[in-house]
Amino acid sequence: MRIEKNIIEKVANGETCLTGEPVDIAKRIVENNLHLKFKSFASFYKGDSSEILDIQECLLDFKSFGAEITVIDVPENIHPTRKLKIFGMTFQETLKDLFYELTLNPKKMFKCECKKFTINGVKGKFKISYTALHYCFGEGSISVEECMAMMRI
Repeated sequence: MRIEKNIIEKVANGETCLTGEPVDIAKRIVENNLHLKFKSFASFYKGDSSEILDIQECLLDFKSFGAEITVIDVPENIHPTRKLKIFGMTFQETLKDLFYELTLNPKKMFKCECKKFTINGVKGKFKISYTALHYCFGEGSISVEECMAMMRI
């Protein structure tokens, strides 16, 4: 599905019949300048860009799958497919979700430490460092960009 830039701005400004969560997502896309990322996501989406309900569904799915972290080669007792996937709209949110998931499950934290992962939409590979994630999201003493730099391979 091809999405025009102005349709997202129209949804964000309330110029369409959409209300609620799709409008909030469109506002976040505009505020965070995620137009290109959304357009590339929408290009794989089946639907008609002239149908507002198809755009609504695409917006709702983008919230979940905009930035996906895939942790590679985790033990089978952590995840049966040996790939742990965390979903979010931006890579910052997804990293934060990864931190909280590791914090809530110490066994998973120890098993996933130093495992390689990729982020959909971000070039390169990374290694999980719970310490870097803790400094970023637990204490707030480093930025997300510094955290990513510490974990980049």
